[in-house]
Amino acid sequence: MRWDSDHVALATDETQALCDEAVRGRAVERIYWATDYFDASINRVGAWVIGVRALRKSLLRAMLEPWELHARAEYEGRGADKLALLERRDEMPVGAVWDYACLTAGAPTGVSWLRELGEYERRVQSRR
Repeated sequence: MRWDSDHVALATDETQALCDEAVRGRAVERIYWATDYFDASINRVGAWVIGVRALRKSLLRAMLEPWELHARAEYEGRGADKLALLERRDEMPVGAVWDYACLTAGAPTGVSWLRELGEYERRVQSRR
């Protein structure tokens, strides 16, 4: 569990490490993933969307890692193989896979969702 109510969840090294461990430990479906933000200085819906997308991108990146090969290399004492596989992950086209997944699901890609957030702010949040 990690609790930090005054920071928007971003795809940081810490978030990536959490997702890596969840995927490597085959625990993704046993974890209750949540993001939230309690600060009136930015739009809470926007912060939530940013957090959810960051978490999902980090999970995707972890799932794209050839972690089984990585684990085998570590078990067999092939340190150079392990590092090469870890380095290779940084070259994987996570952004392209993410955009494709968004398009397939009918979700906006890039920051085009900001337009919808602006409309939501005008239509709904401004009336509160």
